[in-house]
Amino acid sequence: MSKAIVTGGLGFLGFELCLAMLEEGFEVLAADTDSEAGERWLEVGRNANISYQHLHQPVPAEFSNARFYINLYDHFTGNNPSQDLKEIKEFAEKNHTCVEEAFILLPSVISKRVKEDEFTEVVGFIEEFKFPKQYTVYLPTLFGPHQPESFLFQQILSKSESGGSEYVDDIRSAIFVKDAVSAVIEVEKESDSKKLQIVADNPDSWKESLHSLGCSDASKDPEVRDVLPPGLKKIVAKASSSVNEVLGRQRDN
Repeated sequence: MSKAIVTGGLGFLGFELCLAMLEEGFEVLAADTDSEAGERWLEVGRNANISYQHLHQPVPAEFSNARFYINLYDHFTGNNPSQDLKEIKEFAEKNHTCVEEAFILLPSVISKRVKEDEFTEVVGFIEEFKFPKQYTVYLPTLFGPHQPESFLFQQILSKSESGGSEYVDDIRSAIFVKDAVSAVIEVEKESDSKKLQIVADNPDSWKESLHSLGCSDASKDPEVRDVLPPGLKKIVAKASSSVNEVLGRQRDN
């Protein structure tokens, strides 16, 4: 059975990636900074093909030659983007020699509260491992059930307001998190490029999603910095559900 390691496995993107890899027939090891997996782990049921561990723990020997998903997206779009970065770097450094294929998952914008050199340093640090196969993948705004409060859509839904004072959205594109994960899984099959950008199939996806929430426009521009490098190969994430349907699930969550 093929195996996958997912850092940030309890995060918004990370957990959806774990679920999708299970559906693909992978045995999955989720690693994160919490001592226990928490209540959401009940969604995986009693599936014997997924396990959880703290980032401090060594990766079991049977996960040698696994796919390695280094999830920095959840880290840099969370409410505390300066926390836990050291542990993520140490985990990658300790385990990079047993990995054949790595996927570095990044946001396309970061909060201006994040030091620019902090982002570039960690990306450069991980890319320097030079895995036999290595893909750096940038993702825009992701939404759906369990979207963090750092995103505008969830702020609107949870507070019944026209938005919060600060948010980390990339207003150029918004993708249902499950569709983004599907696109990430297909990256190796669809492109020989090693640096890619996942985009929505609808160029007005973020604005239309905002309108679906009853907002004609955001009251304030996000305080973010664009971190997309030039020359990225674009991979289109195909929508599996309507925006209204997905936001309805997010509202009911």
